[in-house]
Amino acid sequence: MWTVRNIKGTTKDRLPNDDSWTRYWKRITGQPLTDCCIANCQMVITDTSKQLVGGHMWCYQTNHTRNYHYILPICDFYNNHSREDRDQTKANPYMVRIGANPTVGEDIDTE
Repeated sequence: MWTVRNIKGTTKDRLPNDDSWTRYWKRITGQPLTDCCIANCQMVITDTSKQLVGGHMWCYQTNHTRNYHYILPICDFYNNHSREDRDQTKANPYMVRIGANPTVGEDIDTE
């Protein structure tokens, strides 16, 4: 489980070829979009293509701030949380560091 915080102001950040962040996440991880990675999310996902976004998140583990940001599949509600809100992820989410290979849970420190 990780503590994450949404990075505000990334709406205009785009990938080459107008690819979406969710498609990028799926391509890099090889995983399907199934649900929001935030542990307390109560949203029932019926259409992942419309209800999940590739959220730009700061990730923390045991109060150690990461200097990179990651893409995680999150719902619109958590994508619009205030800059100060921190949330817990579900266990071992696939986290894609921007410009790097994906990492999973405890392996996030490996480069």
